[in-house]
Amino acid sequence: MSASPETTSDVVIAGAGIAGLTAALTLNAQGIRPVILESTREIKPLGVDINLQPPAVEVLTRLRLRERLEKLGVPTSSARYLAREGTLLAERTLSPEEQQIAVHRGELQNMLLDTVLERLGSDAVRTGQRVDGSS
Repeated sequence: MSASPETTSDVVIAGAGIAGLTAALTLNAQGIRPVILESTREIKPLGVDINLQPPAVEVLTRLRLRERLEKLGVPTSSARYLAREGTLLAERTLSPEEQQIAVHRGELQNMLLDTVLERLGSDAVRTGQRVDGSS
């Protein structure tokens, strides 16, 4: 990662969170060279577990990240619906199209960051660069 403000890029993305990193990988897959500007000087794995819904899993699969994602998280095979006090209301098996993956948010972000750096190079993420506006 670089703190250099010089950029040769087709697109500038503000923020190296899950959305910004995924956007960079998606653009790169389409032949568009993005650069990500992140205001923090160091990107740290923060957060709690999240549950990736099927559309998110599909996007990461198309980006050739499914295997890495499944090593990082836990695929779900069923859903249980509970009342507030914990009483089971319903349970069902999820089809492959409905599969979700539970993963720690910070670990997912690190996986995406590592992939961006692998595929786009070390200058694709610029830390310590605040974006104040756009046009």
